[in-house]
Amino acid sequence: MASKVRIQIKKELRPRLKRLAEILLLLALGACGGSREVDFERSLAVPAPADLVLRNGKIITVDRDFSIRQAVAIRDGRFIAVGSDRDVRVLIGPRTRVIELGGRTVIPGLIDSHVYATEAALSWDAELHWEGMRSLATGLKQIAAATQTKPPGSWIVVGGGWVPTQFSEKRFPTRAELDKLAPNHPVYIQYLREGALLNSAALKAVGIAPGTPDPPGGKFERNPNTGELTGWLQGLSAWQDVYNKIPHPSLDKVHQSMRNCFRELNRLGITSVGDLHTRSVTFAHRRLLSEMARSGDLTLRLNFYVLADDDGDD
Repeated sequence: MASKVRIQIKKELRPRLKRLAEILLLLALGACGGSREVDFERSLAVPAPADLVLRNGKIITVDRDFSIRQAVAIRDGRFIAVGSDRDVRVLIGPRTRVIELGGRTVIPGLIDSHVYATEAALSWDAELHWEGMRSLATGLKQIAAATQTKPPGSWIVVGGGWVPTQFSEKRFPTRAELDKLAPNHPVYIQYLREGALLNSAALKAVGIAPGTPDPPGGKFERNPNTGELTGWLQGLSAWQDVYNKIPHPSLDKVHQSMRNCFRELNRLGITSVGDLHTRSVTFAHRRLLSEMARSGDLTLRLNFYVLADDDGDD
């Protein structure tokens, strides 16, 4: 009789034990994949994935505590999440662009409060750039290469942004070097806002000869022994008059030139500028900026100031 009772009890416990085992198994699986289930539940509440996610880095927030986060998510040009990699994981969709920072630092956009951004952009594509040159020889090779792609008589311009101390040679170029490299092309090389060097073809193109008188407030440098022009134009009034005689690109080319110049500023971390407009920046150029802003083609926040008296002294 007792054995029959034990058998009956076992039969009654069997389904309960099976149910208990199933519950324990589910709890074990939940413990292993709990974070994923939480992420899944959170993902159900996300209205749309991010367009861009930066993760595994150091995000400098510049909030009240100057906190540093690990990841950021962006949608429609706006930040929608800043936090850990896990915080933004649920915002990654099939079309989300994900950039693995690998520990690199992301800073807020820089603001340059005093720059001639638009004026530089007008001729950005048309000019050569010596900003990153480490030797004068490299810069001179760039001029030589330009003579092979530009028709004779067209200008070759280096628009500033360099100093001789950046070169391994620690010196300026000379008119003789430019004449040898580009005998059939006018060459103009600006040095800061102090002066400019012209080759013989450029001097001829703008009508500067050994007997040409110096402009008020400027100087056409001459060899003290021979009186021959060295090619250097000293002072704002000397070089600016020549620069203004160089043919300007068409408005269509200016549009592309602006985009490329502003993208270069973006590449260097600049997202906003206080932009000074000399008389070189016309109403047509400002209208072009407005059109770029409306179309989303303007990649800078741009506050411009029109100089009332454009005498070059600011």
